[in-house]
Amino acid sequence: MDLLSCWHWRVPIEAGQSVVAWGTVCIRGDPYSILSFPRSSHVGHSVLRLALAGTHHVFAPSGAAPVILCPPAMIATLSRRPVGSCKTLILVRSSVQVHNVFSASGAARRSKRNGRSLFLQRETSIYLDLLRFSAAFVVLVVHASGGGITGGVLWQLAAYGQTAVMAFFVLSGYVIGFVSNNKERKPFDFVIARVSRLYSVILPAILITWLCNEFGGLLIKEEYTGPWNDDEKMEYFRYFISLLMLQDVWGIKLSPTNNGPFWSITFEAFYYAFFGVVFYLRSKLRFIVLAVLFCIAGPTIVLLFPLWLLGYFAYSVHRNGGLASYPVLACLGFVASASILVFSPQYRSHFDFASPVIDRGSIVGDYLDGIAVFLHLLVVPVVAGRAGFILLLIRKPLTFIASLTFSLYLFHQPLVRVFAGMSPFIADPGSITNVAFVYLATFAVVLLVGVPAERSKKILTNYLNVVVDRYQLRNGRTGRL
Repeated sequence: MDLLSCWHWRVPIEAGQSVVAWGTVCIRGDPYSILSFPRSSHVGHSVLRLALAGTHHVFAPSGAAPVILCPPAMIATLSRRPVGSCKTLILVRSSVQVHNVFSASGAARRSKRNGRSLFLQRETSIYLDLLRFSAAFVVLVVHASGGGITGGVLWQLAAYGQTAVMAFFVLSGYVIGFVSNNKERKPFDFVIARVSRLYSVILPAILITWLCNEFGGLLIKEEYTGPWNDDEKMEYFRYFISLLMLQDVWGIKLSPTNNGPFWSITFEAFYYAFFGVVFYLRSKLRFIVLAVLFCIAGPTIVLLFPLWLLGYFAYSVHRNGGLASYPVLACLGFVASASILVFSPQYRSHFDFASPVIDRGSIVGDYLDGIAVFLHLLVVPVVAGRAGFILLLIRKPLTFIASLTFSLYLFHQPLVRVFAGMSPFIADPGSITNVAFVYLATFAVVLLVGVPAERSKKILTNYLNVVVDRYQLRNGRTGRL
């Protein structure tokens, strides 16, 4: 018995049974093979409908185009009425054997035996979610642990703020390594995904920051201002340049007032651009484009780019087998890298320096932290696999809160400050009631706005896909770049 499966759909078909191959169809610029199930199967229709909707819940045989499974009746429907950006429908009848069609999970298992992992292990993915949320929570504590906000509760974690941001950079490189090798293999797909990812959260973050600044500045000015600087100029220009993600090029430091975490978005956006140019462009023009981007970004962003690339390299190591054959070494590396990160605040300050060109004096400490995170990532699959039972227990709640990590990172600072000013318990900042009020109110808004923000990412992605498809149809192109 062989199993043809499409993620959540599993249909048993006898090995060796013929499946009719009807030809190919171009959907959103990508070629798909059309295979038909027996008429009794209802799964093919659902899979085809999902694929045409842009969700791409299809499986890919090794070395072949993605496969859509549909009943014979759907072929006639397609031939009479093209769907989406359908360009061609070649009705060439042939026969293939079931044992030549691989499911996604089956391909992953076979590639794993050959030393290549095409898909993230579930335990590894859960652990990465835990790392992402932990880093975002540390950054939250950095801005919430002030004496006038929560009386210094959890102040010990505030020393790890820069370490958490470096962890974000390395994790971002890792994620981009995964999606660029498995999901976003074409330039337009990569650009659309990155633009959707950034702006689905940046837009509501700027709106939240503006509302908090207006409300806090007018109604609770004394408490809202707190120990921070209140004389930042060009407030509305800061919003505008942050929309362009240029707020920290050449160290100009024009993040929105009272939302310092925005500085890292400039770094992140340029790293996406650097990587996209190097990974997707094949002509010599890419060196010119890369040089122009370097000049726009400035030396600090460029100097930290190799740190971001460490994440991509970590994924490449995992993709080629990783340290699965050396479990003892992996466990030792896990403990060593975690220890380096724990003691990071003790050694970072010893490497600070001042430079007229590099506006980030902690860049040496940043690299030490980034290398430690990289070493930690190298051994995660081995360790996570052995802690799989525990990780699987917390999978659902952790996956949910981790999906809000980006929102938590960009929303929290103005919210923390405004809720501290509004708190009826602020007379005793360190009291349990005040700390609970500030944190719970902040998380409530992140949840209320972050969930629809995450959903808007899919809406924005679908809209941009339609725009690109229409552009290509207008220009007579049959495939996506």
